[in-house]
Amino acid sequence: MEKKRYYILALGTLLLLFCGLIYAWSLFRAPFQQMFPDWSVSQLSLTFTISMIFFCLGGFISGRLLLVRSVSFVISLSALLVLAGFAGVSMIDAREQELALVLLYGCYGVLGGTGIGLSYNAILSTIGRLFPAQTGLASGTMLLGFGLGGLVLGSLATALIEKAGLLTAFRLMGVCMFVVLLAGGLIIGRFVRQAS
Repeated sequence: MEKKRYYILALGTLLLLFCGLIYAWSLFRAPFQQMFPDWSVSQLSLTFTISMIFFCLGGFISGRLLLVRSVSFVISLSALLVLAGFAGVSMIDAREQELALVLLYGCYGVLGGTGIGLSYNAILSTIGRLFPAQTGLASGTMLLGFGLGGLVLGSLATALIEKAGLLTAFRLMGVCMFVVLLAGGLIIGRFVRQAS
């Protein structure tokens, strides 16, 4: 069981690496600016601001949900919200400028931000409790993964955008994040049930 805790810590770090992709907005801004040249820098920057507001709100909701539901449920809900958000972005129509901006705010900002906040809090708090004597080490390791997400996966996202196009890249990233979060959440939930 002791050794498995470190596997779960590594898994939590991997999940937060994927969650850290939310910070890669600056990589997406330029392609959106090319697709929608009439959008101002402040309009595009507001997308990231909205995502951070809902990221914090998602963390709060996660804390409340974890009091009554399992960690698997919370991370699965997060996976669904992230999938819906990224898939929603992938359906933006370049001919509908105003509607596209609202969809971007709602899908990336609200759904994506909330989904990432749910997982962030659920993963950190649950796995942190598995390391009562090494909470700082566990939290620091997972936060390193979260911080590196934009850097590591951002490079892959940029390459994917160049090869497949912006909207297709969002669809593929959404599916990938959904699968990783869903599978990881189920594994973490099973381990927590066995450990308790």
